[in-house]
Amino acid sequence: MAYATLNDLCCTVSDERIAEKLLERASRLIDDECGVEVDPDSARDVCAAMVERALIPMQSDVFGLSSASMSAGGYQQTLNYINSSGEIYLLDKERERLRGSDGTICFI
Repeated sequence: MAYATLNDLCCTVSDERIAEKLLERASRLIDDECGVEVDPDSARDVCAAMVERALIPMQSDVFGLSSASMSAGGYQQTLNYINSSGEIYLLDKERERLRGSDGTICFI
């Protein structure tokens, strides 16, 4: 079962089926890295953030761009995303959050 739902995501989702699968994968990654129960609120927020990063390349806006270039004469546009492959991963600050204030909630 996923820690977060589609309603927890801050971005617009064009394919809910893909987003739900990503939420499940992100939840499994949290479980695999932590190995113990985590705070449900922190896990929900971290799970949603992980999926939002993975969905960035699928969005039509410029959120998540690391660089962009455009040309008028040759009709060229280049967009480079921070997470162009749509990987699901935990940031160090998210690992810290899952650990909790006493450092014992999540052992990595």
